[in-house]
Amino acid sequence: MILLTVCLSFTFGQTLSDSITMKKVFGGYQFYHGEKRLNMLQLVKTMEPNEQAYKEIKAAQSTYTLAIIVGGVGGFMVGWPLGTALSGGEPNWIFAGIGAGLIVISIPNINVEFIFWFSFLKSIVESFR
Repeated sequence: MILLTVCLSFTFGQTLSDSITMKKVFGGYQFYHGEKRLNMLQLVKTMEPNEQAYKEIKAAQSTYTLAIIVGGVGGFMVGWPLGTALSGGEPNWIFAGIGAGLIVISIPNINVEFIFWFSFLKSIVESFR
């Protein structure tokens, strides 16, 4: 009877090798499938069989990507006039001001998105288990 119980638990139970785990590290989290470390694309691909988790992780990924793009555009809009000024040209300070505004708007959003995104990922990973 005990042998039957052990065999069934290995047959039907979820093992560590098919679970996704998270480790908190400096600057964020690392994701593992068994002992293999996953990057974001691999994590998304691994979640494909779980339809709900896959939809949620794709939404979280696109939200975070948008926040990064807005910050990058703001940085470019500030950097270009600064580069022009350093090279002796006439910079467009209005362009730099708009870029600075985007940076000011995006930094809190990126930080908030970053925190929410990783807490959201944590809940998705836990639901995937």
